Amino acid sequence: AGAASAAAAAAADGPPPQFDVRQNDRCVTLLINVSGVKADGVRLDIGGRSVAVEMEVEATGEKRTLRLACGGDVDATASRCDVADRNVVVVLAKASSETWETPVEVVSGGAAPAAATPAPAAQPAKGAGGFRNRVMFELD
Repeated sequence: AGAASAAAAAAADGPPPQFDVRQNDRCVTLLINVSGVKADGVRLDIGGRSVAVEMEVEATGEKRTLRLACGGDVDATASRCDVADRNVVVVLAKASSETWETPVEVVSGGAAPAAATPAPAAQPAKGAGGFRNRVMFELD
């Protein structure tokens, strides 16, 4: 019954979105390739090492969920997401500074990520009011 319910949950999530993973000692960043997600249509559900990213596609109302198991505990209060036209960026803040051997594993609703790539070192901000997000995976 467990396998049948997992298969039903994965089918209900719709087709799996592709995503890339990067990490540094403070966070894991997911770049989920899904277009047309409503600006307010993303919900993060974080509990310890479990993460669910629920996304609602604006044009169709379709809901897509990516469920992940993380390599360590996630700080839900410091984690965030940003929606763009063609993707969703999720920054999962680590509860402790360390590098996880396996940053994330798909539980359901998504294809396996590409191998994790270390995030580039954060660049200092260029003065007050300057644009600070030069690269998607750099931290503010």
